[in-house]
Amino acid sequence: KFYASLETEENFFLWGFISLAIGVSMVLAYNVWAGDWQVSITVLGWAALLKGLFLLFFPEATKACIKKINYQKWMPIWLVVLLIVGLAITYLGFTA
Repeated sequence: KFYASLETEENFFLWGFISLAIGVSMVLAYNVWAGDWQVSITVLGWAALLKGLFLLFFPEATKACIKKINYQKWMPIWLVVLLIVGLAITYLGFTA
């Protein structure tokens, strides 16, 4: 039931708007194309921007992609991976 509620068009609009706002703010505030770990923050900003645009303007295509990748099975794994990446970037940001 939880995963089915994520697939409503209202939630796509909400998460698309939030992702778009985060992506735009990251791209405007930190657009560094260096050859080290800092480029990962820029890439994440651009990815958030593109994700927001995709969710807002192509909700039906997003639903089709979600059904193809079977995200219910892979969601816990992705959350752990993203937590580790977030912690690594936070560590690198505060120790640089």
